[in-house]
Amino acid sequence: MTGEKKRSFSPRHHALLFGWISKAVHDRVDAEMAERIIQKAVRRYGEESGKRMALRSKANGHSLTMMNYLAYREWSADPGEAEQEVKAKTP
Repeated sequence: MTGEKKRSFSPRHHALLFGWISKAVHDRVDAEMAERIIQKAVRRYGEESGKRMALRSKANGHSLTMMNYLAYREWSADPGEAEQEVKAKTP
């Protein structure tokens, strides 16, 4: 196993999975209900993920900051797969 690259899902995989799940929901219920279900699921995923990251950060004695959010996030893209930029305004 030495030297093997760990397999993980890319941002493209996440996007495809979300699209397939959303389509399956839309195929089974009316559009208004589908939107409510998807919105609730996305919110729940974000809240649960954020809670896990916050708990790990606090367990290590770290504060809840944007930098620690980035450090404790649950997945990250390989170089070139996604772009992100943190902008800060100061007075």
